[in-house]
Amino acid sequence: MPRTLSLYLGKMLLVRSLAFLGGLILVLQSLDLLQESSRILAVDGNGTSEILRYLTWRLPQLVTQFCRSPFCLDRF
Repeated sequence: MPRTLSLYLGKMLLVRSLAFLGGLILVLQSLDLLQESSRILAVDGNGTSEILRYLTWRLPQLVTQFCRSPFCLDRF
């Protein structure tokens, strides 16, 4: 296969994989926020900044969960 074609296909695979991961993380974070927002806002004084802080703290956990999962076959 020519070098130009292989670079193009590799780039497209990487971009589409990252876009899929980003979309999946966005959906999962939205569902998690729907579940946890009432608990966050139940505390007096909590508002938008606390929700954004929760989303910021939760993001790395979601990313590592789905980046590791294709390589974790030892569970089966």
